[in-house]
Amino acid sequence: MKRSYFARIIAAFLNLSIILPLFCASAAAEDNMERYEINSNEALIVFDKKAELYNVDSLTFGSNLMATQTYVNDGTRVWSFAGAGNEPFIYIKLPESFKSSNIDGSEYDVEIQYFDSLSGYAICYYDSVNWGSEVAYELYGTSTDTWKTAKFTLNDAAFNGSINKRGDLKISFKESNSSVPVTPSPMLFRSIKVTRRAGAN
Repeated sequence: MKRSYFARIIAAFLNLSIILPLFCASAAAEDNMERYEINSNEALIVFDKKAELYNVDSLTFGSNLMATQTYVNDGTRVWSFAGAGNEPFIYIKLPESFKSSNIDGSEYDVEIQYFDSLSGYAICYYDSVNWGSEVAYELYGTSTDTWKTAKFTLNDAAFNGSINKRGDLKISFKESNSSVPVTPSPMLFRSIKVTRRAGAN
């Protein structure tokens, strides 16, 4: 009887140790979704202690991307991105619900929040319906030591994950046609957000 009783206690404890972390993780995810006000038509990446992904299938880095964490003058944590080779890239793959704008006429608003402290640059590419990987936006730092948000809209995105077979969006810290092959200074990113507007075009 004693063994059976203790066995039940141990089993209950083990079950609780499995269920409780899952519950806490789910609750934390919901809290973060509310904190960042994300809905099903939005995708968000926040560069904090780790890269926090909301409605994003994957975030991967090219082999030559240098990513480090630092703090700006107001105490906010950011990620510093720079490169030293042929693939200083960020790849972002969005969920299926974001795709096939050529069917439903979706437009996508992209916002990149960054701290403008140096004179680096980043080139933003997207997976286009007709042309594959296309330049969407060129972001250049101007050393103002202020927070800025780069904004642009995509009206012909396919989002089939065909950019180097790794993503729907690519942020490059290299200009292939420039005499300076990679950004001369790091870019300090805080977040990347994509908002889908179905039937907008």
